[in-house]
Amino acid sequence: MRCALLVLGLAEKQNLCLSEQLAGAEFKIEVIAYKNANNLTNILKMVNVDCVLLYHQAGQFDAFEPLKIIQNLAPDCGTVICVDDCQPNFIRQAFLKGVDDCIIQHEGVELPKRIIQIVKQKKRKKLSRTINAELELLRAVMDNTPALVMVCDAETSLFISFNQALNRFLDLSNEQIKSRSYFHISEQFESTSDWFRFVEQVKSSGHLAYEAYLKNHSGESIPFEFDCSMTQINESNYLLFNGMDISRLKVVQNELVELANRDPLTKLRNRRGLADEFERLIKASIRSKNCLCLALFDLDNFKKINDQYGHDVGDQVLQDFASVLCSIVQRPLDLVVRAGGEEFIVIMLNGSEASLLNLLNKVIEKTPLSTQPITTVSGGAIFLSSIDISYEQAFKLADNNLYQAKKQGKNQLVTQYIQN
Repeated sequence: MRCALLVLGLAEKQNLCLSEQLAGAEFKIEVIAYKNANNLTNILKMVNVDCVLLYHQAGQFDAFEPLKIIQNLAPDCGTVICVDDCQPNFIRQAFLKGVDDCIIQHEGVELPKRIIQIVKQKKRKKLSRTINAELELLRAVMDNTPALVMVCDAETSLFISFNQALNRFLDLSNEQIKSRSYFHISEQFESTSDWFRFVEQVKSSGHLAYEAYLKNHSGESIPFEFDCSMTQINESNYLLFNGMDISRLKVVQNELVELANRDPLTKLRNRRGLADEFERLIKASIRSKNCLCLALFDLDNFKKINDQYGHDVGDQVLQDFASVLCSIVQRPLDLVVRAGGEEFIVIMLNGSEASLLNLLNKVIEKTPLSTQPITTVSGGAIFLSSIDISYEQAFKLADNNLYQAKKQGKNQLVTQYIQN
């Protein structure tokens, strides 16, 4: 450790004696000595002084005069006053004015050791202030960020520490939040076993990024993107969560998915992901023992409409037919899809073969009454009962029936019932 010591109030010979005394110190002490304090302000501005040693001599050097300058310009600098003999009132006054130590010269004090102790103490206090200031700054940043920052006990999931974003999100005070846990505001856990599996996953990976929904003060489920890590303090494990509200991102994502799955002309769903939907519906059909219908519709002579009236009219016919389908096939689980061109797909679940067939026949009957120029439609359908087949197989069977309807004169529906 190196220490810069400024000495004020000693004659030249006394300074030499002091330098010899300090030369044998355990730590390197560099001495800057002046007989008076006339240049103190400039010295403190130019030199990083760790400690000032003031030799008080009545009538020659008043050690109290430089104190205010030192305390204003170098608040982290130590101050020591030396006096010739014991002067209790003076010493008391010195400490009241804020000096760090007051030494009586003839008591055999180990001056280097005292100076080093004071310098160390000052450095510790400065470091502590710096750390506290940095922590306050970090806390201010955390409290002003919209992200949720939370520390939870890994065993109980109780909140240990958090920023004000969580107060705002839950609309609760610090005391109220500390009686709650992440487990109870998150929708990702169904049991405590799920929580402990999650903790083990974070522990093994060291760092986990995931999405989860949290319930806010109004009971709404809000989507968050979280980053979670684990730390150990005093043999206890804690989880650190950093989460951003992604509600607006989810809205945009859903809109993009909707656009990707939607036919821009008819506003019907397109065939993207239809195979997965069919697989889900046919499993539901088997479980509930209800009939599932897959039907294909193809507008008759549609090319002639485009050639004779133009594509604008053809587009209007497609929109009119889409309206026919939506007016007839409108139950929540029913799917109406534009497969491409003038071809449409309908999937219906729940209902008897007769009731579903009635809906399909209504499509055939209503189409020429709802399109201009008058247009007919042909359809091919299959009814599935307790049979598990792929979408490709079902589509091929329905397509064969559509081909038969076209071959037999159009403007009609050909159906087939398939069961185990």
